[in-house]
Amino acid sequence: MMMWIDKYIEMISKEDISIEEINNARLFKNQYVPKSLYKYRSINDKSLDNIKNNTIWLSNALDLNDLYDSAVTFDADKLLNEMIRENREYLDGLNLSDTELKRLKSSQDTLNELIDITFEKDPQFLNSDCSQTIRSKISQYFKKDNHEKTSRFVEDTQKSTYICSFAAKFDSINMWSHYANSNKGFCVEYGLDSDHFKNMIFPVKYSGKIFDVTTILKNARRGNTNNLYSYVTAMHKSSDWSYEEEWRIILPIGMNYSSRNIQAPAITAIYLGSRISTENETKIIDIANKSGIECYKMKMSNEQFKLIAEKIN
Repeated sequence: MMMWIDKYIEMISKEDISIEEINNARLFKNQYVPKSLYKYRSINDKSLDNIKNNTIWLSNALDLNDLYDSAVTFDADKLLNEMIRENREYLDGLNLSDTELKRLKSSQDTLNELIDITFEKDPQFLNSDCSQTIRSKISQYFKKDNHEKTSRFVEDTQKSTYICSFAAKFDSINMWSHYANSNKGFCVEYGLDSDHFKNMIFPVKYSGKIFDVTTILKNARRGNTNNLYSYVTAMHKSSDWSYEEEWRIILPIGMNYSSRNIQAPAITAIYLGSRISTENETKIIDIANKSGIECYKMKMSNEQFKLIAEKIN
């Protein structure tokens, strides 16, 4: 599955992406969306209301159990070089000669090159005993300011990203343990026949590296922001989570919703955990019967490490 996800991410990560290219990428992705996806739940008022009203809850990326959810990394030095090299208003204020400007723009370390040029204009700096201290303080100021601005951008993106996670299967022993209150909860099966929900669902790419947004931020500073970057960011997770085989609804920056409860895809079945209480089992079966939803209960296989679903309504 990884290869097509890589291709899809490449398709939507272009700097100047057209509407036609976005549509082609969506059609490419949608052919891999499963017919059904599953959500494991503990039993509480919110989860019961969700199945009663056929809604799903959107969680902020900062509230999810993965500390790195929708987190990114960036090369601060590259961004600083880019900022100095491309900030025309700032450069004009320095009154650099054409030779100095060319020298600055061709340098791989624009900050130190700029300091060198500044010192050369005033020999007292070059001959001063504290020249190295001055150089260090100027460098620290620029790097601190650049890091703070970039970090704020990244944090704002995380704060503005809302997610609802789904799994690719209903019989995962790990998922029942981790997300359904150690088999005391339930799992909802959602059918994805509707193009509307297919368009909202995105795969997760598992990787050993944090997603690097250096190029995206460089393009943003030039005014070439690809607004799909927040989708790409939220699609990346650590390989430690790969057992989840996750798909997710992602609502990024600019998406305005009056409630974090939104309409869900059609519920096609509900699976009860093998350790669910009699009281909670009765509650969910009653909800399922009123809505015409098939209900199953998970049983342990006696022959292998496997959970088996048996119909109970």
